[in-house]
Amino acid sequence: MLNRIILQGVIKSLEVTSNINAKEVVNIVIDVPRIKLSAVKNKESDKFYCVAWNRVALSIAKKCEVGMQISIEGRVEEGKFKSNEGIEYSHKVVIEVAHLNKHYDVLEEKWTR
Repeated sequence: MLNRIILQGVIKSLEVTSNINAKEVVNIVIDVPRIKLSAVKNKESDKFYCVAWNRVALSIAKKCEVGMQISIEGRVEEGKFKSNEGIEYSHKVVIEVAHLNKHYDVLEEKWTR
């Protein structure tokens, strides 16, 4: 089985924090437009909640800002929490590799072809 996701979209929000162990954490929301095969011009999109840690987080925090296009690769993780209705589930994308769409490799911090 394989848990791999690749997304390309626009950064809608970006929050840089650090956790208890002083590790850098970046939480971002990426807005990904849906591909429509019909002639209908409704612009629908999906929002993906993503997190990056350590070196990837530092690079994203340094090079990215709200409104930029970004491509990410990572995995989907499921979280559970209790609410009044019972146990709720949430999903978050853990970013392992990130690229700015102007051919700048965020993780490696160099221009690519």
